Amino acid sequence: MLYGLKGTGTTENTLITIDPKTGVATLVGSTGVSGLQALAISAGTTAVKERMNDPVLPEKFVLSQNYPNPFNPSTTIEFSLQAPEQVSLKVYSILGHELAELIHDTLPAGAHKTVWNAKDCANGIYYIVLEANGCREVRKAVLMK
Repeated sequence: MLYGLKGTGTTENTLITIDPKTGVATLVGSTGVSGLQALAISAGTTAVKERMNDPVLPEKFVLSQNYPNPFNPSTTIEFSLQAPEQVSLKVYSILGHELAELIHDTLPAGAHKTVWNAKDCANGIYYIVLEANGCREVRKAVLMK
């Protein structure tokens, strides 16, 4: 099995696996960082030791797409911070009304995860907004009951 990274120096890299027999690539997931270059070949089972002391931090804060999406009634929201930051994570209706403030706190660098339960909300499109260090990222979430 071949393992590679898809992306450029300015876009978020995605880990893929490639079956050398069929040439079919399968998306594994986002790395949360950009500018990586790698290719690895696996000829069998290999033991891997996880290194907890060296976390890979993103170049800037990153708000990943919520999952599942569409969702009912809850969805997971993940984001990463390069450095300790004052973070605001809010959910807005399609009309721009603030519905929930999920996080308003100073968080350490690294990966973070929270769950939004929209059990009291109607079907529709919602916007998840992450603000940190004067920057903002937005993701669209679809609630389908």
